[in-house]
Amino acid sequence: MDHGAHRRQLWRSSKRETRNCTLAGAGTERSREGFKRDNGGELGMKRIKLEQFAFARSGDKGDVSNIGIMAKSKNIYEFLSKEITPDRVKKHFKGMVKGDVEIYPMPNIDSLGLVLRRALGGGATCTLRFDQTGKSMGQALLRMEVDVDEGLLEEAKKADEDILRSYRAAQ
Repeated sequence: MDHGAHRRQLWRSSKRETRNCTLAGAGTERSREGFKRDNGGELGMKRIKLEQFAFARSGDKGDVSNIGIMAKSKNIYEFLSKEITPDRVKKHFKGMVKGDVEIYPMPNIDSLGLVLRRALGGGATCTLRFDQTGKSMGQALLRMEVDVDEGLLEEAKKADEDILRSYRAAQ
């Protein structure tokens, strides 16, 4: 097999859409709907980093970075599945991701699978980047900022407390 041909094929920009997959540039950026309180007033909004809402793991296959984002609750997952878009991910990485971004929802485990193509400068054996294998890409994505209502932020804090309580009980 001609490895050069395989690499060109992998890097070729794709216009296809896969089931349960969103490609960067394939759709329009969603419009943000305001959150309302039960009494009809606006909820207080706060800008936070994703790290307050989720955990992440990442790795690579060649020049493709894969990131798993695990939400701390079902409501947070629903929020993140609307908030994390291919366009926002590409903007967050500021030119590091040269190919498509695909997002695969996994509602049964409150997680998102992200595939970032042409994201590692050629892959582990070709790149001059410090993180050749994309292990830090998940943590870097958790630094992306989002606007959230304070109720959802409180839910994330409660989830953190529950996690700490379960670890303490296991000791």
